[in-house]
Amino acid sequence: KVTLQYFYENENVVESWIDDDGCEIKSWNGTDANGMTGPPWLTTIRCNDTKSYYNVAGGRADFGFLTFFLAYGRATLNNETLSNMGDSFWLGEGAILNDLTVYGESLVYILGAKFSLGMSECPTPTSNSFLAPRSRVYLSLNATNSHDRHIGNGTANARDLVFSRGSSNVDPPLITVMNCAEPNKSFVWFHNHPAGAVYLPYTGRICFYADDTRCATPGSPRWVAPNLFYYENFQSRGSNETAA
Repeated sequence: KVTLQYFYENENVVESWIDDDGCEIKSWNGTDANGMTGPPWLTTIRCNDTKSYYNVAGGRADFGFLTFFLAYGRATLNNETLSNMGDSFWLGEGAILNDLTVYGESLVYILGAKFSLGMSECPTPTSNSFLAPRSRVYLSLNATNSHDRHIGNGTANARDLVFSRGSSNVDPPLITVMNCAEPNKSFVWFHNHPAGAVYLPYTGRICFYADDTRCATPGSPRWVAPNLFYYENFQSRGSNETAA
């Protein structure tokens, strides 16, 4: 049976624990690191308390590439700091992660291959060019900020952060959507995607209407298969939280 959409929830988590410093780590299995034909692997690191702290000494991305997304809070990776919602760090297959630190009151998504750092001595080729970078950082402050043409059929107060800054940079297959639309315009009409797509909520709730209605929330994302036709809307989970 072909999976049309996959929600990363407590019911299908394969590993879940709280480390000695109070951070909760959850992991889900995947089938395609690129998310094109099946859901990618996912690990979340959530440090709720101000004093909680998560640190990994490092290792090699032997299972494939990894992308680290900051939902909120602060994290550092290989001397790069993620401090704004939507900041991300890409680590190529075979590349070394020297250090990962997630600070208190933070949530980090790790998407792509299985998050398991090896200690192999020989690096895996990461590109057809030996001069290509083994990691890249994409900061929200460096993104192109443009009006979103989809939410509310283009009539809503919503913005897209697109990480494309000229012909000399590598554009990642991701976009950050900032939705400040009023409730009656906080929707995207029926549509599909030519390839699989992953929704990583940073705040609020995104609900999807296909054969049934299901919602994704921070820490519980959703993958959708190519060509599934569906409608979505954005909701706030409380008076102090933005829609999405």
